[in-house]
Amino acid sequence: MASGETEPELLYGYEHFQIANEYGKWQSVPNNMGVKPLFGKAGMGNPGNIYSWTSLSKEGRLFWGFFDAFSGVHDLLGEADSSRMLLYPGFSVPVPFWEHSRDSSPTSSLFSWAREEMTRNGRLHEFIAGGDLIYFDNDGIPHTLTNNGFGNPCVNGIRNAEELGNRIYFATSTWCNLSEQAGLEFYEFKPELIGP
Repeated sequence: MASGETEPELLYGYEHFQIANEYGKWQSVPNNMGVKPLFGKAGMGNPGNIYSWTSLSKEGRLFWGFFDAFSGVHDLLGEADSSRMLLYPGFSVPVPFWEHSRDSSPTSSLFSWAREEMTRNGRLHEFIAGGDLIYFDNDGIPHTLTNNGFGNPCVNGIRNAEELGNRIYFATSTWCNLSEQAGLEFYEFKPELIGP
């Protein structure tokens, strides 16, 4: 909300919610502010962005880092092979019907719903693994610094934003604990890389 304004603006959110009434029937109700979001649906239009993890205001810019709940799910549902269960090093047993368990899981259902939602909104290309980071500049428009965890699909969010010695740094969170992509990462914001 800008200085001097008495009415808050809804940047991202829902104009209407589907809720159950006292009879258990779904109904559409407007948000309590009675306003339309300026820039899109909640989560910046990505249902995987379930909450903002960090923010920082510096020299007219507001940085916002998000947690992407679907970051590791892309790999889990599309790449992971759970056909064997390791009992101890060197000995594993087959897992029968593991593909059916994967495909009929609540996780798979939620993932499919989110992918369909992004497709319906013409944003399927943004439904990718990796945490999101945006900033608002003096123009009041959101700008994306990354929507893929700075190129690392193991990054599930931007965990911290800090100013140190007049420089801005971002720290990531990761869902991976193996491979060369595992581990948190640190990035420095360079204003000259985003242009004037």
